[in-house]
Amino acid sequence: MSGLTCGVTGCSGMVMPLAAMPACDHCKKPHCIAHRMPEKHGCGTAAHNQAQMDNTKNAAARREEAKNASNADARAKLQKKRDELARERQKKPAAKKSK
Repeated sequence: MSGLTCGVTGCSGMVMPLAAMPACDHCKKPHCIAHRMPEKHGCGTAAHNQAQMDNTKNAAARREEAKNASNADARAKLQKKRDELARERQKKPAAKKSK
């Protein structure tokens, strides 16, 4: 395989310059336009595994962040309700009596 042909065995497609088309992250080989997707040239499983790892990498942090966000919303709602009830409990001005 020369540096200008596709990394897939039997494919004679030409590879674009490295600046425009980087090599595969999984097999580190350059590929033509037809085989640029990992699933097209045999790295589908590796790409799937990498995507799962990336997705679950910070899952605990995302769950904690979502929990804190919902807690903050609940606190804000509770504070609003407390303020409303406090205004209702305030002493109302006495009505003036007329003779």
